[in-house]
Amino acid sequence: MKNIIFLFIAIVSVNVFAIPLIKNPELENAVTNAESAYINKDYYLATKNCLDIFNSANTEAQNELEKLKSDDGFSYDIRLHLIYLDSLAYTGQSAFDLYRMECKKIITKYKGQEKDKNFSNIIWVYNHLAQHYRLSYNKEMETQTLKEAAELFPESCLPVRYVKNIMNNSTEPLPTNIVSEVNRIFNKNKELNNNKLTPEMVCCNVILLDKTGGDAYSAAINFLISYTDADCIDLINTIKIVRNNISFDKPEQVQDYYNMLMVLAIKQANTNDRLKVIGFIINEKKKIEAIIAEFK
Repeated sequence: MKNIIFLFIAIVSVNVFAIPLIKNPELENAVTNAESAYINKDYYLATKNCLDIFNSANTEAQNELEKLKSDDGFSYDIRLHLIYLDSLAYTGQSAFDLYRMECKKIITKYKGQEKDKNFSNIIWVYNHLAQHYRLSYNKEMETQTLKEAAELFPESCLPVRYVKNIMNNSTEPLPTNIVSEVNRIFNKNKELNNNKLTPEMVCCNVILLDKTGGDAYSAAINFLISYTDADCIDLINTIKIVRNNISFDKPEQVQDYYNMLMVLAIKQANTNDRLKVIGFIINEKKKIEAIIAEFK
């Protein structure tokens, strides 16, 4: 499974790369201004410059824009729309109708072309749209958007987001229809990955067990031991599930939990992005050591 990194708040940073060769002088100048403003984090100016491009009455420029490709082979038009959405997000406009309408416009424009590799950046547009509904407190449309996106892009991060969404927004224990839907997505995930769940979906299965009264403790321990390099948030949330599922009548689980934390900490890469996990583990160890003297 191609793991597409997605910030939970769904503000997607568009990578900086060279502007393609543009023949039309007006379009070249407008694109340069938009890219420059975005790179310099002048997001208000970037939104204005992008709108100048989209609303240009220059037919020659518009025709060239439709055909432009970035160095990585993706539609350059998509890149500009992503810069526009990203800039709107950074200026606090994600919950506005303007933001939703822009997402819908792009999705409609490229409808039927989602499977073309040149248009896979549409994934980020769905991410932006789901974020809009989250910020505008429209849970139903957020779920509907994620479901549609998960069906279109089963190998992306979107099925994981969809599964977590329907579990987190449901009552506990999870009703039968939600459990069935989660298992349906699990089966699709297995079909794409040699009859095995991807690490991200294994983590979702831990959540499922936790919310349905299954053996979440063992599943969580196994996940943490098997996937020490998993996403930091997934690791931290799974550690919490282990802690919350320790049985008071099984003191050996506390020892297992402590040993697992030691192994997990040692296995973390010595990079800045793993410091949050390491810090969380250290705090958990201190709690145990403060309560149970023999661990000191």
